[in-house]
Amino acid sequence: MWRFVRNAQASAPGLRETVGPSWYAPKVQGVPLGLFIFLVQIAAGGAIVQALLDWLEPDVSPGYLQLNGLFFILFGGAGAWLRAILPAARMLSVAPDGPWIDLEVPVWIAFTVLMGCLVLALYVRQRPVATRIGAVGGVVGLIALAVTSLAYAPATVAPLYTVVSIVGGALALGTSWNGMMLGHWYLNTPRLAPRPLVRLNQAMAAVVVGQGAYAVLLATVIAPAVMESWFFWVRVGVGLVFPLALSVPVHLTARVRSMMSATGLLYIALGAILAGELVGRLFLFFGQVPI
Repeated sequence: MWRFVRNAQASAPGLRETVGPSWYAPKVQGVPLGLFIFLVQIAAGGAIVQALLDWLEPDVSPGYLQLNGLFFILFGGAGAWLRAILPAARMLSVAPDGPWIDLEVPVWIAFTVLMGCLVLALYVRQRPVATRIGAVGGVVGLIALAVTSLAYAPATVAPLYTVVSIVGGALALGTSWNGMMLGHWYLNTPRLAPRPLVRLNQAMAAVVVGQGAYAVLLATVIAPAVMESWFFWVRVGVGLVFPLALSVPVHLTARVRSMMSATGLLYIALGAILAGELVGRLFLFFGQVPI
């Protein structure tokens, strides 16, 4: 395991001057924090996208929103619990600066509670109330993502780049997750127009294109040495290029109401984005660059 991390770190920008095991230990200890960020990205990104979907597509079934909300409670709650038991200040190579590290657990608990209120409102058939709660939950989720981004922003780049990386990844996960779940829901509501799924797929493609633009900026201007790491190329190839290519057949199959085919393709796209984001979050601690 240490050799694996060493090979990854040897090509990380700005980190070649030290190679001893004592230097790598804090990086490996940061892996659970990477998992925490990964979990809350799915929860908050999914909630933000669902809030927009609920507003733009009121024909989407409340059952779909309720089921999704349960998953967001699971992911957000697991992330908040994991972060609560992790001594983050002792798991980072550099002591966190500022108040952000202390705000993380409260904001993620607040987000999870709002998702619980959303599910409860839908359960008692109060869709308008649930829509408002979902909007507030999406805003709180966005704030929580920003807090987490600033808490672990490395000194190698400006903090804004970490915010862009983590929020962009959350939106990619949110669009692909909601698309995959909605594809399943067409089995329950076959008369639902294909427009919501088409919109989600288009949103996923737009977010991935934005992430690609950020990756180009990162590799050419912000931290060119990142291209020497295979982490970067796995992140770009698996997490960006592949899902973008899949968005084309998803669009074509969804427009002709071949929802089973579209859902299967969205499963693959979600898996690719999940893998890319996990690599990116781990590299945030291994390589100190938000890819």
